[in-house]
Amino acid sequence: MKKLKTIASIAGLSVLGALAGTAPAAAITVGDGTLADWNVTVADSNGSVFGTVNPTGATLLGSTLSDNNDNSNSYNFAPAPGGPLGGGQNFDAEFMAVAQSGTHLYIAISTGQRPDNGAANYEPGDLKITNTGGLNPGVYGIELGSTAGAAITATGGAGTTWKLNSTANAAGVSALTPANQTIGAIFSNASFRTGAYGANGNPGTQLDTLAVNHSMENASGGPANITGSGTLIGAATAIYESGNTVTTQHQIMELDVNLETLLGTGTDHSTWGTTFLSLQWGPACANDLIVTFALPPSGDIPNPEPATLALFGLGVLGLGFARRRKAA
Repeated sequence: MKKLKTIASIAGLSVLGALAGTAPAAAITVGDGTLADWNVTVADSNGSVFGTVNPTGATLLGSTLSDNNDNSNSYNFAPAPGGPLGGGQNFDAEFMAVAQSGTHLYIAISTGQRPDNGAANYEPGDLKITNTGGLNPGVYGIELGSTAGAAITATGGAGTTWKLNSTANAAGVSALTPANQTIGAIFSNASFRTGAYGANGNPGTQLDTLAVNHSMENASGGPANITGSGTLIGAATAIYESGNTVTTQHQIMELDVNLETLLGTGTDHSTWGTTFLSLQWGPACANDLIVTFALPPSGDIPNPEPATLALFGLGVLGLGFARRRKAA
């Protein structure tokens, strides 16, 4: 009986702690306009700090820093001097990080692609996620495109596929964007248009799910026609772009994606431990690119909420008191 009393006492302390609000740290907030909850500072004129990525209330799965030079706007389409693929600050894919909290996959991106650049220089691409191993491997896409001057603040708006001219600038919005390719929509079996220099080996960055043979609408290279593919499987839980409201040289993008939807596992998490994710983002012209690897998502579901812990503790307490009364 002494041992049971000790267990009940410990459970009582757990209940009091839970009821007093000693909950785990809050998870990442998508839409707060900063990456402070990733322990990341985004600031103008090379003031950004991406050194130690430590997401609040989530496990970091991977991060990549591509280029932190805010003062280069060379548009040479070569490895140097304007960044990895030469897009300069306005086309810079600077930073990407991926974290997990339970079934939530959080994605953070810092880029020089901003709505205030105008239609000629604002041509955001979409997020490409390749799932290797685990259940339902394949290529997935999340629609992120929006028209010039309009930052994304929520899911569900009209997605955008850009036409590109011979100098790799956006030449208007394609009328061929499928109606279900809305902002935040997630597609499996997804195909991507090659960028303006796709013929030279640059990977595609624009989600294209139009399942008929159609023109690339790209005057500067790549195959003449393409047949898109993609099966709509859901939508991101939350999505947000800062525009130029935080800085004048950067845009912050954040997503919250349900891993059960993305991996097509439902509540079966048994294959998560063998999953390997590769995430890719860049402007539509693909003259800059950032890739991050996520190794691997945890198969564990979230820890019980404080209220659940409290109920469990009360149950243990009740058992202890019942046993004591019976012994008396």
